[in-house]
Amino acid sequence: MNSPLPRSLARIQGDFIRHAIVGEVAAPPESPLKIDSHGASLDGAIIEGRLDLTAVEFTRPITFTGCTFNDRIDISGAKLDAFCLRDCHAPGVDATATFVRGDIIISGGNLDCAGGFAFNGSSMSIGGSLMFVDDSLAVGAVSFALSNISGRVVCNGTFRNLLASASSFEWYTPLYSAINGFGATVGQTLAFGTKLNATGTPHVEGFVILANAKIGSGIYFVSGSITRGARAGLLQGREIQGDPSTRYAIKSGAALYLHNVETAELVLSNFERFEGLLSLRGARLGTLADDGTLWCDPKTGLGRQGVALDLDGCTYHGFTGSMVSTTRMDWRTRLSWLKTQVPEYLSSEFLPQPFTQCAEVMRSMGDLHGSRMILLERERLRLRSPKVHLWERITGRVLGLLAGHGYKTYYAIYWALGVWLIGGVIFSVANCLGQMRPASEHVLVDDSYRRTGEIPKDYEPLKPFLYSADILLPIVDIGQEKFWLPRDAGERPANAATAFPHVPRWVAIVLNWLFGGWLQKSYYYFEIAMGWVLASIAIAGFSGHLGHKSEE
Repeated sequence: MNSPLPRSLARIQGDFIRHAIVGEVAAPPESPLKIDSHGASLDGAIIEGRLDLTAVEFTRPITFTGCTFNDRIDISGAKLDAFCLRDCHAPGVDATATFVRGDIIISGGNLDCAGGFAFNGSSMSIGGSLMFVDDSLAVGAVSFALSNISGRVVCNGTFRNLLASASSFEWYTPLYSAINGFGATVGQTLAFGTKLNATGTPHVEGFVILANAKIGSGIYFVSGSITRGARAGLLQGREIQGDPSTRYAIKSGAALYLHNVETAELVLSNFERFEGLLSLRGARLGTLADDGTLWCDPKTGLGRQGVALDLDGCTYHGFTGSMVSTTRMDWRTRLSWLKTQVPEYLSSEFLPQPFTQCAEVMRSMGDLHGSRMILLERERLRLRSPKVHLWERITGRVLGLLAGHGYKTYYAIYWALGVWLIGGVIFSVANCLGQMRPASEHVLVDDSYRRTGEIPKDYEPLKPFLYSADILLPIVDIGQEKFWLPRDAGERPANAATAFPHVPRWVAIVLNWLFGGWLQKSYYYFEIAMGWVLASIAIAGFSGHLGHKSEE
């Protein structure tokens, strides 16, 4: 009998492995394939031909260690206890509709199927976990779309599937994603970079699609990178269809797509590098832990170039820290986060919901000032949108100047003080130039007043600053306005040279022109109008019909 080949060079047929596992043949003692009560294992062999385990039912673990597969591994439709590849090399794994009571583990090694599926596990049912760990490499698409996984999904390897030729409608499909878990249900966590019972740092080149997935405990991205990779010739010069975030993702060549995902916690921290789009559109999160390294350069504090967010429709209950990093929750950081959205969503197609949601969360966390600042910026950006009608834009800008769009109603106090002080100065000068007259008809027709211009001694004298306040406050009667009125233009010429003998001649000419004409009477009507406007703002603010109180 020939001596067996050295274990490192042992060769075995894929068909033989299938027949041995289903019990149709027995593996000889010298065979590298071992099948016993502990399971089936193969160590250090070259598997020739396709390993076809479709529809196989095996109640013990199947483990391959240090093996090289010349053709794909197919476990589609099989019912297995557990399946593990350790430091193996294969053109890919097909696991569509596979049922596994325990775990599927890809540890080290590589699955190489450029342009195809490195791991196609759509519609799987896994009672344990799906794990890519220990610096495993997958070249091609990795899919667990529509699968039901009771435990965890751990992605700690390198995943490389560059978008080289897909159209704007194909990029979303599993074949054109580096990792695709569309519609998957994961009972515990989905982790990128976790060190719990698994090693390796995740590096993804391409798209991570987790749209419509339901992840029980949380999604954790706590290290690694998501980049476009070497994407020569990617859709250059082609018109890309779709909404702004889709166009941005395809042009970028990389994305973390959590569209409509549902999970208890999302942790985004310690990113070495990120490129492309982070989409949380329609996501429903419990809490959000975000240290900013995805969208912000930690060295400069500025937004990363080539990174954009889509936050429309995303809801969450609060910001929080994580075990691996601290989340900055101040309103300036959150506003920078919001302003990292896709550019069109901040301009031509402005979306207010992300700002409103963030403000609501900050208010619920006790930061009322921060909440108002977020809403103030929302209104400023909204009014710049071309979709806002001209009249609304004009009135909105006025409200912004007078009351900070209702979120800084104390602006009205500053305006009132300014209008009052300016009015006091104008009416003081007008009085010195003889441009204020009694409002009483009895005084105006009095012979003494008509001859001398002097008011009766018992007549209320003009106090310019009280007069300005009386005009400005529409519901308060100080007793000045009913006694005095500014003169109309041309009613009496002003003589500033006599009233102010020490001012330069050109100043006297300017004063005569202003106060002998329109200034005092125009300002009188302007101050009345401002009084009513500012009073209305104050009443609306206190009654809760303006700004942040109306949104609580």
